[in-house]
Amino acid sequence: MSPRPGFTMAEVLVSLTILSMVGAGVASMLTAVSQGTTAQTATQRVTVKRRVLTSRVDAALRSSCRVLAIGRDVVVLWTGDSRANGLPDLSELRRIEWRAGSGEMWMYAARPDLDEKRDRTFTFDQNFETLTRIWRRSKYFPGQRWGRDIVAWEPSVDSGALGDVRLVRYDITVRNDDGSEAIATRAVALRGRVP
Repeated sequence: MSPRPGFTMAEVLVSLTILSMVGAGVASMLTAVSQGTTAQTATQRVTVKRRVLTSRVDAALRSSCRVLAIGRDVVVLWTGDSRANGLPDLSELRRIEWRAGSGEMWMYAARPDLDEKRDRTFTFDQNFETLTRIWRRSKYFPGQRWGRDIVAWEPSVDSGALGDVRLVRYDITVRNDDGSEAIATRAVALRGRVP
């Protein structure tokens, strides 16, 4: 009788060792792909967040006719002379501000149904940063949150009188959940008609 064909213990151990090395290699490749996909998704998310935010700010700036106030974290805009009185009214103002404490960007504007009795007319020599800061607490000048996780926002204009400014520059830094950040530097021309 001839011996039965089979594997020796050494052959079984060698095959198990090879199989475990192949399994470890596959597991490490899957882990690398998973981490790469997560990082790419985080980058895409922060890029989308930055683009949405810059689109909103750009549209607000572009449609305005005049910068009434600018600070380290706020811009007050005159959207145009819709009441045809040559002066800014509450219904024609827009305030864009960054809140460093919460990392949020807010835009304030008068309600569309604001009646003429409640609409206030201002002169150009008034402090529009203070006025809009006070009015933002009222129901007539409500705010809308434009974005979260904003690390920094720095608007600026060229030196000179605010009434002559036609270009607003700003840098904005947005942070994602994983801590990655995206920075955008923008320059936007005001295209609204100056009365």
